[in-house]
Amino acid sequence: MKTLELKDIAGYLPYELNVISKYGKTFTLSIRRITQFGVFWDIIKPILRPLTDLTKPCIENGKIPIVEMAKISSNKELGWEQIERYDKMLAAENGNELFMVIIDELTHKLLRFSTLYYSMKNMEYKDTDTNMIVELYDFLHQHHFDYRGLIKEGLAIDINTI
Repeated sequence: MKTLELKDIAGYLPYELNVISKYGKTFTLSIRRITQFGVFWDIIKPILRPLTDLTKPCIENGKIPIVEMAKISSNKELGWEQIERYDKMLAAENGNELFMVIIDELTHKLLRFSTLYYSMKNMEYKDTDTNMIVELYDFLHQHHFDYRGLIKEGLAIDINTI
């Protein structure tokens, strides 16, 4: 059985990661707290959002995360809209662009980011690597999205259940 490790939560630490202990106490975990006091990894669980929340207005000012991620990836602010959610694909579109987050249905882990471009001239789609990968992971960390499948493994708590 996998146990929680620092590598599982390191990216979240600059963004005030809340955790809950097995004794029911909630507190904010930070780099400073870890270096001063250490952490008993077997008694805490981070409080995270499942990737399916990317399609819900759950961040500041009621914004939809998948739309905000599409803006980051494309450097285009206007025209993005969330589209229907599929089992393993969360997406936003902007005319001839489709930004997607592909997730593993069994583990709930992030598999990849993808962008499709539709060419009206050639009447075809072109799948490309998504730009701004580091910034997209920073966004997931900042908003506490579980892209490692920790909730599914029982190592984290779904924020929607507390």
